[in-house]
Amino acid sequence: MSDGAGIFWWVILPYLAIATFVVGHVWRYRADQFGWTARSTQLFERRLLGIGAPLFHYGALAAIAGHVIGILIPESFTESLGISETTYKDFSTGAGTLAALATVIGFALLLYRRATVKRVRVTTTRVDMLTYGLLTALIVLGSFQTIGINLIGGGYNYREDVAPWFRGVLRLNPDPELMRGVDASYQVHAVLAWGLYMLWPFSRLVHVWSAPVQYLGRPPILYRSRLGGTLPGAGLAAPIAARPLHRAGPLARPLRRVLEALPPASGGAVMGTAIVSVALALDGRDGLSEALMWIGLGIWAVLALLLLARFLVHRARFLAEAALPASLTGVAGTGVLGARLTLYGWSWAGIVALVIAALFLLALLPTVLGAWRRPTVGASFLLTVSTQSIAVLSATLAVSEQRKGLAALALVLLIVGIAFYLWVLHDFDMRQLLTGKGDHWIAGGAVAISALAAGRVVQAIDATGALSDLRELLAGLAVALIVVELIWLPLLVGGELLRPRLQFSALRWATVFPVGMYAASSFTVGAADDHGWMTDFAQAWVWVALAVWAVVAAGTIVRGVAIAGTRRSAVAVAPPGAAT
Repeated sequence: MSDGAGIFWWVILPYLAIATFVVGHVWRYRADQFGWTARSTQLFERRLLGIGAPLFHYGALAAIAGHVIGILIPESFTESLGISETTYKDFSTGAGTLAALATVIGFALLLYRRATVKRVRVTTTRVDMLTYGLLTALIVLGSFQTIGINLIGGGYNYREDVAPWFRGVLRLNPDPELMRGVDASYQVHAVLAWGLYMLWPFSRLVHVWSAPVQYLGRPPILYRSRLGGTLPGAGLAAPIAARPLHRAGPLARPLRRVLEALPPASGGAVMGTAIVSVALALDGRDGLSEALMWIGLGIWAVLALLLLARFLVHRARFLAEAALPASLTGVAGTGVLGARLTLYGWSWAGIVALVIAALFLLALLPTVLGAWRRPTVGASFLLTVSTQSIAVLSATLAVSEQRKGLAALALVLLIVGIAFYLWVLHDFDMRQLLTGKGDHWIAGGAVAISALAAGRVVQAIDATGALSDLRELLAGLAVALIVVELIWLPLLVGGELLRPRLQFSALRWATVFPVGMYAASSFTVGAADDHGWMTDFAQAWVWVALAVWAVVAAGTIVRGVAIAGTRRSAVAVAPPGAAT
């Protein structure tokens, strides 16, 4: 690049963009206040908007935060805090990958919605098209840099050249020589960003400066459901009240009855079976472990087909149940099963499971959070369990595939999962310990899977060398989480003894999972730093987990046979809140 071109791209263009950005906003506010709006199209279509908009906005905000930290904060500052550049790069790659996935999926859904919904499409202006074009180029290029270059490839440290150049622009002392040898993708990314800043004041992007901050202190507004009743609270295993599936067509009657009775928490069977298999594998019981692994894989395949049939036959019911925390059992089951298959030596299956679990988590989170209810119940902790299951799978793959980026991604998910746990715990109804149908055990199981995730991240650090500065901190966190999960154990067992609940419920799979997770987490954390007492506890508790699994599995088989052989009138869809 010639000196003249370099001065234009890295000196003149930045200041031209900044001037246009500032003056354009002043002009827009003074001349077009009524046009200062996002021009919402929510009234025209809500379903895709309700999924795509939160994903895009949260992902974009996380990406912007990463840019601010990486560009405005110099390396010397983070190193003075004891964070090496390698650790910073690994962590930022993991967090950036998560933000990139959310942004790409959310933006793709919004573009699809705008292109396919006619009433939305006709509101699109030429400025909108140009804005979407710039955003598409920036998002695709940024995601390629994060995932393709830094996660999968050899990586590129933009803090050595791009960041000092940008800080120089802000200090009115730009050095175009810093950008001369920068990777071409980063140069294009910077130019596109300046182009977006120049377009910003004249587009609907101005709405970001009118965020309704006052809503944070506004009294809550109660909205009532139109589903013919309230959504299930404690009975999250029960299907939502809906019309019988008369239009099932060629489905055989027994299969149709099973399809009607299939609860949203059905993924709990995969969760429980897979984690007991993992615990047995860590104890060296390969025969039993592999038997349960194949059973879990078979259950996963059957449930995938049944849920696909549910979606095709009664889409409204499927989407309504997707708003329940119980729907996250599918994500958690896929993540834990993927971890077991990775331990079996099938890393390819673990990668497939990672992609499936991540996509479904990103798709379900907006709907689940949008229908969130307080006080929370045991199934509400599935928010943590689903996130940590992907963290466990990422860390397990990091060990088997020697991928630093996956270790960093696991750490980010671990932090997010713990944050979710604290948020849910704040509103948890402790009376669930005496009244819950089985899902109350997830209150302890969510801590246990967090401990397992922390232990797996420690093992990934040892295997890959990533995030080595945080190794001792995470090892201590894993032990602390083990202690917390053990505090929950007598409370959970005591609640069962005080109020025995012997009637079968599909939510009892939510009991199997925490019981098995106690063994798996103790094995993992105990092995990571040679804590013998943890391993001794796990070696005894794994048999308790296997026994609980056998009892619940037997109950499920009996219940399934009864449903398949019962007349339609006897298996009408349970009312909201009922247990199954």
